[in-house]
Amino acid sequence: MVSTNDFRGIALTARLRAAAIHCTLSAIAVGALALLMLQLWYPQPYFTADGGWRVLRIIVLVDVVLGPLLTFVVFNRAKHELLRDLAVIVVIQIAAFVYGAVTMYQYRPVFLTAAEQNLYTVNWPDLERANSELGAVSALALGQATPVLVQITLPASTAARERAWLQAAQEGILPPHQAARYAAMTPERMAALLNPGVDIDSMAKTDAEIAAELARVFKAHPEVPRARMAFVPLNGRFELLMLVFDRETGRVIDWMT
Repeated sequence: MVSTNDFRGIALTARLRAAAIHCTLSAIAVGALALLMLQLWYPQPYFTADGGWRVLRIIVLVDVVLGPLLTFVVFNRAKHELLRDLAVIVVIQIAAFVYGAVTMYQYRPVFLTAAEQNLYTVNWPDLERANSELGAVSALALGQATPVLVQITLPASTAARERAWLQAAQEGILPPHQAARYAAMTPERMAALLNPGVDIDSMAKTDAEIAAELARVFKAHPEVPRARMAFVPLNGRFELLMLVFDRETGRVIDWMT
């Protein structure tokens, strides 16, 4: 006779089946969330730049790994407390899933701010902490799913701009997070951002990794002449990347790590 309280025979088969079902359902839920992130909240390259994987991997660990593992450990049809144990596991998983999803939604990049030939990702929580009034910038992002490109207005003279950045650093609120400096991106401002852009060719001459990435971009976009490509640094919350723009359309066509 096979014991129902060990990890052999029929008991082991039942545990494995229960854990597999649990893992499959959890993977479907997490997969749907990952798809939502990549398609709507954090389309690449923002998933990489703003650390989307940092939160997603915690959800994967709790829901797809630990949850089914706990089910494997506690599953025993002979236990009177089985339903209670499974309910506790599910509640913990749901709590972790909801917390992670809400956190990722709140910290999604809503603005892509242009300042000093650089781009910066900005999320709502950081804007709310730095500003008392967000009515005007809320209107800029209204109805937009992907980050809205805006210009940061700074003084015209170099000395005045340097003073503005120094003062902002001392106050702990840099210009990309100062809502009063936000202005809608115009074709003229877009042209100023993209011209001349980063001299990526010179960088590629001294850095093999940049050279390899640049070759990949050229190969991936033969329809865009090199002269139409502009390279602009993207300062994300966790990563510094390089966006590749088509000067003619103003669109991001690729990105480099």
